[in-house]
Amino acid sequence: MRKIAPAGQWGWNEVLLNKIEYALRILVWQNTEDGHERHPQHTPEPFRPSFIPKPKKKKKEEVMDIDDLKAYLSKPRISAKVEANE
Repeated sequence: MRKIAPAGQWGWNEVLLNKIEYALRILVWQNTEDGHERHPQHTPEPFRPSFIPKPKKKKKEEVMDIDDLKAYLSKPRISAKVEANE
């Protein structure tokens, strides 16, 4: 069953312990010199087993005011034609 659904290896106990361990490492890190800097680095990463996928990075967000947004939305759109399979 572990080969079919590897995520089933971890129950609530393991997930909870993983979160507790990560929270403790964050608390310890906050008391270091690096944790007190204005732009801290080397923050602890949570442990991820091979069956838990790494979260995807967010796309860079754009900031624009209302007038720019209205101009952007009023641009003509290119319609994509779907060809029928014949």
